[in-house]
Amino acid sequence: MEKVEKTLTYLEAFNGMREFLEMYYNNTKSDDVGDILSATQLSIWEEGGTADPASWGEWIKCVEKAKQNKDS
Repeated sequence: MEKVEKTLTYLEAFNGMREFLEMYYNNTKSDDVGDILSATQLSIWEEGGTADPASWGEWIKCVEKAKQNKDS
């Protein structure tokens, strides 16, 4: 894989992940992927956030882990 250094905000990366999952879901109609998309849907609540409030915190943990692993 070509190594290209680009910087994204957590929200931009999150939206990119959702776009990828939506494309995958449209091709497969996987219930599991549909569940993830439902849980990570943004802005359905007046105060913002994801449909499953834990999803955003889990996303941040995953991004931090990925950032640590890129240096090893």
